[in-house]
Amino acid sequence: MNKLKNIIVFSVAALFFVACGTTNKIPEYKPTVNQKTGLSENQEQKLVKYFFEASKEKLLGNFNKAKTIFKLCLDIDPNNHTVLY
Repeated sequence: MNKLKNIIVFSVAALFFVACGTTNKIPEYKPTVNQKTGLSENQEQKLVKYFFEASKEKLLGNFNKAKTIFKLCLDIDPNNHTVLY
């Protein structure tokens, strides 16, 4: 009985130490650049945000505000065909 208890305690302790340790390191964050557009991840996020905001304003009839926001999109990516359309 005492031997069984020792085996169980040892097994639980070994499992605890193995489960808590890790050999995988978390990779360092590196901003990526889209190979197609040459834009960073942050620039792409801003572009999408501005594009949807400008589209919303256009649908609401606020054409001057939409034009201003579309220009912000073109400042980020002057060759974006969707914005130019």
